[in-house]
This record gives sequence, C-alpha cells and structure tokens, in this order.
Amino acid sequence: MLEVGFDVRYPLLDETNSWIAGVERHLVSIADAIYSVVPFDLATVGEEVSGLFHAPGSDVDLAIRRDDVDRRGGFVISPGLWERLRPTVAAELRTTGLRWVPPRG
Repeated sequence: MLEVGFDVRYPLLDETNSWIAGVERHLVSIADAIYSVVPFDLATVGEEVSGLFHAPGSDVDLAIRRDDVDRRGGFVISPGLWERLRPTVAAELRTTGLRWVPPRG
C-alpha cells in the first residue's frame, strides 16, 4: 500500500526513501494518542516488525532487552519500561512521557 502514495525503493532504507521518517513520525503520534487513553509498555515501528518483540513478562524469548533498543531502535517505550531496561541510546522524550528510539539500519 505504501507504493500507492510514495515512490518506494527496496530495500526500505531512509537513504533511498526520504518519506520514511515522516511516516514514522505519524505512527509515533498515533502511539502517543493511544497511550494517552490506554497506556502500554512497548510499540514497534519499522518494516516487518510485528510480533518480533514483546514487553517483558509474556514470552521470555521475545522479550525486549536493552541491547535490542540500543542496536536496532524502532521502539516507542513507556517510562516504566525505559527505567527497567535503562538503554544507553539517545531517545526523543514525547509529551506523553513515551520515549521514541528511531529505527537504525
């Protein structure tokens, strides 16, 4: 569906698809709006990320770790989970208290 509105070049990299950052910003804004009504610990943003990571407590093998946040990015993280993981990477602090770590790649 992205190809309907954008000039998509594979692989999906920021360097070849200047529109990606704007789409990610909109998705993070949607996460802010949802978090304001129904708080959550973790959201993922990026290509093919659905189901790759979970907040700690559900599936130990897929539970997000500090290293995942620091290396991969693409995460919207609640204040509580941020404090538990203590990532070393810089993150954008949102007005909702969420932290946004853009994908790297």
